[in-house]
Amino acid sequence: MAVPCFCSWVFGVLCILVVFPLSWFIAAPAFIDLPGNVKDGTDTEPQKLPKFYVDNGWVPDCVPDGFMDAFATYWENTQFEKVSYNSRKGKADQEIVELTGWWVAPKTADAPRIVVQHGMGGNANNLRTQSMAYFLHTMGYGVLINNFRDHGFSDSSTLGKVLWGWAYPNDVLGAWDYATKDPDKKLGGELSPKKVGIVGYSMGGFSTATAFGMEKNIPAVWLDSAAFSPKDGLFSGAAKGLPGGQFTAGLLIEPAYAISKVYAGADLDYNTPSKTFHRVRLPSDPLLLCMTTTIQMYYSTMRRTFKRC
Repeated sequence: MAVPCFCSWVFGVLCILVVFPLSWFIAAPAFIDLPGNVKDGTDTEPQKLPKFYVDNGWVPDCVPDGFMDAFATYWENTQFEKVSYNSRKGKADQEIVELTGWWVAPKTADAPRIVVQHGMGGNANNLRTQSMAYFLHTMGYGVLINNFRDHGFSDSSTLGKVLWGWAYPNDVLGAWDYATKDPDKKLGGELSPKKVGIVGYSMGGFSTATAFGMEKNIPAVWLDSAAFSPKDGLFSGAAKGLPGGQFTAGLLIEPAYAISKVYAGADLDYNTPSKTFHRVRLPSDPLLLCMTTTIQMYYSTMRRTFKRC
């Protein structure tokens, strides 16, 4: 009986010394390397995107019957303009990158404007992003659908990684600056900051929440399934994709995230909601937080942070 016990002991030691460290080095690049789908659909005109989603099987089962038909009909008769602008300069000399997005003009030039920010692995032509823009536009808003750097048809950055709190809040602020100031006179003229809000989901929600704490003049934001920190984003993905779920992710998260930051070549936590929100925000500031069951694991932490502010 001693031999099987000895083999089990050896196997356990090998898991600790080999398998876990190997998993750390596999998880880090997977989290920081740009997904291959960040350019999906960018060669398709926005008016044709609803049909593109249906033809490619990208419409989830939860979408109500008739929605895509109504979406397609409305979008076919909507005018889009591709606009470009710079990310906002960061305090740590983050690289300034030219961003590009879709401007969907409202029926009245002085209507409020909303910046819509996509999530991880998405872009301005993504189904979720375009759907949000569709809902907002039907309510009378002007909509600027922004692409992060290295995503969609925005320019590439030098680092070329998923840069979370190092750069993405500055991308959101660059889009908000453009929607507010309209320097190219393409949006109908400069608009009061009080009439320009932001909607972000997933990693875009993280970046939007962070930007909300960096810019006191943003009047309101809507965070949909927003990550609280880059580490939470890594944990959520690992918990859903690895055997053992949250238990295995808990064993991997700290070393894998430390390796991710080195691999990215930037401080992914440079700006986060917990660092920026308390600077300029009051409990009365308008913020809508929508969460899905898949990320309840860090919802309470984000809620506590906002409540404390």
